[in-house]
Order: sequence, then C-alpha cells, then structure tokens
Amino acid sequence: MQGCCKGRLDEVQAPRTTMVRSGRHISVKRHGKNLSPSSEKMNCCKDCKTMDLPWYRVDEEIKYGWKKLKLSQNAAKPCICWHDSLGDSECRKKELAIRENYLVQTKFSRCDKKTKIEFVDNGEAVRNIIREEEKTFLLEQKRLAAIQRKELENQRLQRLKEILLEWEQKYEFPSSEQVPLTSSELKIQENQSLPKSEYRNIPQIYILKFPKLYQYYVGETAKGYPKRVTEHCDGDNSKVSSDLEFKGEGYEKNLLTEIMEIVQPYDKKCGWCEDHANVLEFWMQERLKEAGLIHHRRGRNTGLLYDAKCKKCDDFAKKYNIPWKS
Repeated sequence: MQGCCKGRLDEVQAPRTTMVRSGRHISVKRHGKNLSPSSEKMNCCKDCKTMDLPWYRVDEEIKYGWKKLKLSQNAAKPCICWHDSLGDSECRKKELAIRENYLVQTKFSRCDKKTKIEFVDNGEAVRNIIREEEKTFLLEQKRLAAIQRKELENQRLQRLKEILLEWEQKYEFPSSEQVPLTSSELKIQENQSLPKSEYRNIPQIYILKFPKLYQYYVGETAKGYPKRVTEHCDGDNSKVSSDLEFKGEGYEKNLLTEIMEIVQPYDKKCGWCEDHANVLEFWMQERLKEAGLIHHRRGRNTGLLYDAKCKKCDDFAKKYNIPWKS
C-alpha cells in the first residue's frame, strides 16, 4: 500500500516528458502566465511633465517656459500631462488661444483621462503660420463676398426685367412709342466710320455696364447708339471711357444687352422727337434705381443741352406721368 502511494506521488511530482523515437525523455518546463498585448496599456504621457494643478498654472508654464524656448534640431520637444480631460472643441480653442497670445504652436490630445499638451513650435515660425492662415482666410472671404455680390446683382437685374415688363404690359411703353429705322438709317448704324454729319436724327438711349464696379450708365444720343458707344470706347467726348472694360473688342461688349433688347432695340428709335431721347433716358435711370442698381457717378443729368426747350419732349413726359421737363 505504501509502495503504491509512493508510485502515484512520484507520478504527480515528476515533470512531464515527451517521448521521441530514440527512446530518450525530454523534459518540458512549465512557465508562468503570459500577459496579453491588449492588457498592456501604453503610457501616452510618457516623458511628459505631470501637472496636477489648476489650468492657469499650465498656462503660465507655456507662457514663461515655452514662449522663448530654444531647442537644438535633434532635441526632444517638451510636453505636459495635465490631470483634467478636455473635449475636442475645448482642445482646439486652447490651441488657438495659446498660439494667438504667446506665439506658441501646441498640440492637445486626450490621454486616458488626462490631457497631453505637446510643444510644436514658437516665435517667428508660428507668426508666419498665422499670417498665411489670415491671408488664406481673407482670400476665401473675398471670394465668397464676390460670389454673393454677383448673385445679388443678378437678382437686381432680374428685378429690373420684371419692372420693364410690367410697364410693357400696362402701358406698352416704351415699345409703342418707338418706330423702325429706315434702310438708310440701318446702314448708318452698321458703319461707325462715316463723316460725323451723317449721324443724326436717330434718337436712342443706351445702357453701358461696368461689371467690376457693379454700375451702369444710361445715356442718350441722336447719332444712333452704335456710333455714340464707339465714341465712348475711343475716349471721344466721354467721361466714362476710363472705366469701360472692353474698349478694343467691339462696342457691343460694353452694352447691357439683355435690357437694351427690351427698352431700345437696335433697329428702333424714339418716335416722339427726331432730336432727343432725354425723356426715355431719365425714365430708364429711374427704373435702375427702382431695381436697386447703381448708376455711374457720371451722366445723371438728363436735361437738354444748353438749357434748350422741347415741347414735344415735355408733352411726351406728361403723357406717361414722367417727372421730366426741359
């Protein structure tokens, strides 16, 4: 019985063996439990200065310690491990405040239940970053403002079209008061190189556009508007020539064509007076204002030259209750 128990005890205490073909027994030692990689927590604040203090003490550390910090090229950059935990938005706010106040670029991140604050750069390098960001921001603001301004102008031009169409629907004005050009007058319209004496008795208005200024100019002429607009492009007796954007590309590019087609067709002229289109000029300027569009600082005077009087024009203005008088 004793021998039997001893055999079993030896059997328990003996190390495990593995049999190989040679007949030799090789012992395999037991080892302790291995730690799984997931159970080993990385210390994200390793080598950082731990600060279990109020935030203002951390702020002072950055202000007085990092603001004028000078590091060699291969030197390790300092970091702080602060006891409190901040959200992403709050981290970003503090990064921006520190950069703006102290010219120190930092990187905030959450480290377990703490906040890790890393030094990135300082001084002139940070100032240059701020300048570039401000420049980019201003350019973007300018781009967006230009888009908004253009959209607003398009809305106002659309409003102008609606106003003009309302006049046409209610009064058939100005279309009913315009008459077709004769064949000889159309030939004059097509050629801007004839003697000046040829350009007469074709009273029309014209609307110039200045896209960069977001302004317009309503003028009148008895020469036919192709000739007069060409003169503006050439700087001939013109106070707006310097603001025109298309001088050498044909006079048509300077016209507000979509509106001209409604109020002053190429092949029509004012039928109430053979010499003047001033009443229509005044009326058109008023419609620009009504639509919220801006007239050029020049050319707002719509009276007749040399204080002349014209009964035809006066009567025509009264007919449509237009507050114009020669």
